[in-house]
Amino acid sequence: MSTCVFAAPSSLITGQYEVQAETNLAPAAAKIPGNSNPLITHKYGGDPCAMVYDGRVYIYMTDDQAQWELTPDTNNSYSDCRSISIISSADMVNWTDHGKVPVGKQLAGGTSWADRAWAPAAAWKNINGEDKFFIYFADGDTGGIGVLVGDSPIGPFHDPLGKALITWEVENVNSSSVPWLVDPAVLVDDDGKAYLYFGGGINGLNANEPKSARVV
Repeated sequence: MSTCVFAAPSSLITGQYEVQAETNLAPAAAKIPGNSNPLITHKYGGDPCAMVYDGRVYIYMTDDQAQWELTPDTNNSYSDCRSISIISSADMVNWTDHGKVPVGKQLAGGTSWADRAWAPAAAWKNINGEDKFFIYFADGDTGGIGVLVGDSPIGPFHDPLGKALITWEVENVNSSSVPWLVDPAVLVDDDGKAYLYFGGGINGLNANEPKSARVV
């Protein structure tokens, strides 16, 4: 079974900070620029999610290659990120680049419902004696949460539904209570039950407690 673990890129943490004395915790330090030890340096990898399978850790990331191909001489945005990058390691030091997973309009032989692929999450589960692998992704802020299925952690993957798995039509999920259908996270518990977390945003909700996250 697998749990999706979110890892914040250490290169984004730029200084040191102290924990308040009343917490009784020792001061914590973050890596400074130049000492961030990135896993990859040759391409972009955002929104990482880790999955462990058969002695290897696989990291799934938002990939901006499609965006760069459209606007190579300008600053990239997330508007056309339509693929997912995968790297893996058996020792947490040496990493293998497995390339990208095309999604939506880039998925060969698949559907064209998804315009984007943001913030992937991955899990695996043994179903009827076979290990199956699942990637969940956000089609932008409001396009819904999609799912891909494969027979290997690195694919190939296919779209089994041909449409979004999670939309504002799901019970207790609508545009006023869940402004953003983003950032899926998946957990397969020890008892075999699977849970998918997603959502976010404020848009008129209580900024301190928007209650815009959901689990199914």
